[in-house]
Parts: sequence; C-alpha cells; structure tokens
Amino acid sequence: MPQFVTGLTSGVTSICTGISHSCAVHNGAAKCWGAAFDGRLGNGVQAGSFLTPANVVGLSSGVVDITCGASFTCALLQNQTVMCWGAAGYLGRGAYTQASTPVPVVNLVNVDRIFSSRYATCAAVNSSSTTYCWGEQFYGQLGDGVTAGVANSPTKMAPLDFAGTGTVASFGGGFYFNCGVNSTEWANCVGYNSGGGLGDGTISNSAVPVPVIGLGNQVKQIANSWRTRVNCAVLTTGEAKCWGTFSGCCIGNGTSTAVTSLTPVSVIGPDDYKFIGVGDFHTCAVRGPNNEVWCWGIANNGRLGNNVTSGNFAAPQPVVYGEIL
Repeated sequence: MPQFVTGLTSGVTSICTGISHSCAVHNGAAKCWGAAFDGRLGNGVQAGSFLTPANVVGLSSGVVDITCGASFTCALLQNQTVMCWGAAGYLGRGAYTQASTPVPVVNLVNVDRIFSSRYATCAAVNSSSTTYCWGEQFYGQLGDGVTAGVANSPTKMAPLDFAGTGTVASFGGGFYFNCGVNSTEWANCVGYNSGGGLGDGTISNSAVPVPVIGLGNQVKQIANSWRTRVNCAVLTTGEAKCWGTFSGCCIGNGTSTAVTSLTPVSVIGPDDYKFIGVGDFHTCAVRGPNNEVWCWGIANNGRLGNNVTSGNFAAPQPVVYGEIL
C-alpha cells in the first residue's frame, strides 16, 4: 500500500523520479532523496544514499517545478529560468561536467514548462512558441535534426505540430525519445523508434517530431516509459490510449502476450481517465469522479499497490488504500 514520504505529507506541488533518486517541490523548496551518485540530489554529496528528503543547495524557495532524468535533476524557478545538477552531459551548462549543486542552464529564459526523459531535458519557451532541449541526441531525440553526440547547451527543437506553430502544453520523455503535446492538442514524438515508441505506424527513427497516429487534436497529457518503450496518452474525451512494445505489462488493453503496437490502442475501462504515468514494468492512472488511482502491469515488488507481489495484470486494477501508521 502507499506510504508517506517523511516530511512531505502536505505542501508538495511537484514530484519526479529518476532511476535511483526522487525529488519534490515542497512549499517552494527543492528536496531530493535516494542515491547521491553523480551529485543528482543537489545537496553537494556525490556518494552514498539519503533515506529521507535532503535540501537542494540554494533552492530553499522560488521553485515552481522539478524533473528527474536517469542521473540528473532540473528545476524551473519563479523567474522562469532553469537550474540542473547531477551527471555530466545533462545539465545544459555549456560544458561536459557534472555538478553536485544546482547550476544554471545557459541561454534559456522565459521558460514555462520543463520535462526530462532518461537522458535529456526539454523546456518550453512559450513567449516564442519554441522548445529547447539538451542532453544525449544519438537517435535524434532532441528534435533538431542531429543524430550524434551530446548537446551541452539548449538546442532548438523543430515545431511540435503540423502547422509549425503553437506552444507546448505537455511533455513526455522515454528511452531515447521525447514526445510533446502542443496548445492545440496534437501529439508528436521524436527520436528512437525500433519498438514503435513514436506511434507513427513505423519503426524508423526520426530526428524531427512526427505526429502520433489516431489521437487527433484531442490529447490532454502524454507519458512514456524509460525502458519498455510503452507510451500512453489521456484524451480530452477521458479515453486513455497506449502504444509501443510491451510484454503484457503496461498497455492496459487486456493483452498479456508480448506484442508491438505501432499505433495507439484503447485502455480498458470507462472514459474517465484524467492523468497517466508509465513505469518500466507498470502503468498507473488517475480516473473517475473521486480521482481514484488504478494500475496495471507486472506486480513484482508490489509496484501496483494492490497488495499483490507477483503476477501480470493486463487490465487496470484499483490501488488499495489503508491507514498509514
């Protein structure tokens, strides 16, 4: 069953998880916990683990949002700038060096939204209807047409819609690919596509954003897995749809055999989905008038929250809530 994070029972406005660390915005302050390797917790430490939230140096107030990559973290501040910390190559600081305390992302102002995939971060500068990204770009996932190396400074992504204009409303980041939803509710993805993660009906990589087939201009939110190449979206109609390569674990359509869906398929259940998140081996969603949480996928380690620690659930299961002592 769900457990409270120590000291974070209220006042949390944003939260993120990396491979071995988590962070949150708590009353305007950035706090992180978990493995401190590469300085990803931002508390000046580069080794060991912190079992409870530790304060990020210099960010005790004024933090609006926070996002985690595999081994790094970035925060959006009230002044619409971005600061990052952690492993080299993912900080946007203009140099390939790590940092155990926050450093500013260079040449980036007026930022409205940020989101990280496993090895990259993107920021929406809505005053100019532009998206900038930094980090690894080996498969073109930064959307600037480049398919090699690392961008140590923000690079401009191609427009995220058919007309070539429109601001970004939602991001999703996966395994060497990124997805975005623009202000007119079209979804586009860019980067690695051998598992069908781009949702364009092919398995061809793309270094510029391509539209996800079958969602139309009614996408409310998008989410992606870092490992299983499963991606999901919530539509304005309340319907949830998923696509990509899966082994019955994450797509939620009742299928428990290994299969690849190159275009979105519907998740089982009434059309009352509000928000969705995709893990490596499971997916969870907020749904219904009471904002209930439902999960599906592989139940190992109790990741579904349904009091089960084994088995494969190919359709949504309600999370079990109980008294937390």
